[in-house]
Amino acid sequence: MNDKLWKLTERLTDVCIFGVLWLVCSLPIVTVGAASAALHAAMGDRLTHGSRERVKPFFRAFRLHFKKATILWLTIFPLMIVFALDAVYYLVWNGDGVWNRAMGAVQVLLFVHAFAISCYAFPLLTLYNRKVRDVLLLSLQSCYRHWPWTLLILAVHAAAVALLWIGLWPYIYLFAGMLGYVSSLIMVRIFRE
Repeated sequence: MNDKLWKLTERLTDVCIFGVLWLVCSLPIVTVGAASAALHAAMGDRLTHGSRERVKPFFRAFRLHFKKATILWLTIFPLMIVFALDAVYYLVWNGDGVWNRAMGAVQVLLFVHAFAISCYAFPLLTLYNRKVRDVLLLSLQSCYRHWPWTLLILAVHAAAVALLWIGLWPYIYLFAGMLGYVSSLIMVRIFRE
């Protein structure tokens, strides 16, 4: 019992520390990609190899993947913004109508698709030393090849956003760490298959 309690406490500590590290390194929005890559690299290393360190591997991965992760983020993020704004335009500002709802639904699907690709892109970037274009193509393939896991990842992220939306935003560091932990668990399982 003490061993299980110790492991749970250790995992919660990991979630909090990695969540704070991700949040601090993501404050300038340009570095969200590098922070996400570092989160997945450090958390994946912790899960697969049982590494005892937390902060050093995070910042090592942050430095190592900074350039490619930033380029990747600056490729995906503007697309997500455009799709989100288009969805809001068609569903909220442009009024009712079948055409507006259909176009809004298409934009929502494009946003979700781009977000799903980003969920795979940063872990894949840390696993394989490839060009950004190759990482994006591999992420797209992984979204479809592992579609049940993709739906689970999207559901977990949607639940976290919903919890933040209802007023739990002071715990954003906890949500960031938990999302990193759950995503890393899923990615470790996927890439072992």
